[in-house]
Amino acid sequence: MAVRVHDRTPAQGFAFAFGVAYLAVGILGFALTGWDRFFGDTGEKLVIFELNPFHNVVHLLLGGVWLVASDDHYRARTVNLAFGAAYALVGLLGVFGLLDSILSTNSADHGLHFVSAALALYFGTFGAEFPQMAQEDI
Repeated sequence: MAVRVHDRTPAQGFAFAFGVAYLAVGILGFALTGWDRFFGDTGEKLVIFELNPFHNVVHLLLGGVWLVASDDHYRARTVNLAFGAAYALVGLLGVFGLLDSILSTNSADHGLHFVSAALALYFGTFGAEFPQMAQEDI
């Protein structure tokens, strides 16, 4: 069932916006990298962010899940929380170079992963609902 934009909770709005953004980044990423060196360093950048085909697939999958989750408040909140925790972990692993064998990343990517984690965690917890919203209104 489609949800009108003004009927979305903040958790749903965030999931929808990030779903669209991550799908776009995945598609644009493939326009740059193609399928060569799937897990390797391609030397390609989308603005300042390094990427490879595996990174693009991850963006497409996350974007798709976020988009599907955006239709339901509780699903959006749960996905935001889960992806926020995952992005925090990916950010930490990336800073220590533990993802270099599969993801082509740089310091800009690590920073973006931490910002994505903070926003997703916020919209999965404290910022998930409108301040005046009662539980039965959801």
